[in-house]
Order: sequence, then structure tokens, then C-alpha cells
Amino acid sequence: MKRILPILFAALLLSACHSSKEMDPSFVRGDGLYLQSGGKTVLRYDPLTWQLAYSADRREFRVFSDDQSSYYILSCKTLPTSVGESITADLEWSSSGGSIRKESGISFSVKQIGDDGRIWLWNKKKGIGLVVQVLQK
Repeated sequence: MKRILPILFAALLLSACHSSKEMDPSFVRGDGLYLQSGGKTVLRYDPLTWQLAYSADRREFRVFSDDQSSYYILSCKTLPTSVGESITADLEWSSSGGSIRKESGISFSVKQIGDDGRIWLWNKKKGIGLVVQVLQK
């Protein structure tokens, strides 16, 4: 019995750990548009000081601050249309004029699609999630 308790305790501790690459269930319940990386929200759209752009022809979503120091751009190979599908896209982002991060040919799983055109995308391998929005004319 003394040998089993330490093993059970270690297993309990390991199961309680949350990998920053795993999607937190609250990700799909979040409001607005945002980009998460490593379990943290890196960028969040503010309608007072940010702008949105969407091009169906280029299959591109742009979310950027008015001064363009912070942004994220998602260029999809195909537009996401249904929950559960996997899409391939290129992602670029920068926060407050910091270094530019790029992920090319990254695969995203469509986690949710809202009635307002918002689309929740998650990449488990890199722990990157973002919400984009199809803008209606």
C-alpha cells in the first residue's frame, strides 16, 4: 500500500496539470475577437480603437489597432464553413509594435461558428487559438 500511494499521488498531480497547448473550454465562450497563444490572450479587438477587414476573394481576415502597432492576419487556403473541419492557413501577428510572429501552413480546427459570423479556430500542436469574423455587406 505504501508503494501505491506515491504513484497515485503523482498520477493525480499530472492529471491536474493543464498544458498551455490544450484548448481551455472557456476559449469558445469568449466575447469579441482575440488571439491566444500559450494559454494567454495576446491580442483583443477593441471596437473603439481597432478595425476589421475581411476579403472573401483572398480568404483573409485582418484585425488591427488604429495605429497598426498590434494586429493579426489570417490568410486561409479555404474558408472555414463548418464546425469540426480542419483548415490550413498562414497567420501573422504583432503585439504593441513588438516582433512579428509568423506561422505558415498551420492547421486549425473549427471549434465554433457564431450567427454573427465569428469563427473560433484552434491549433492544438502550437497552442494557438483565434477568433475571426466574416463581415457582411
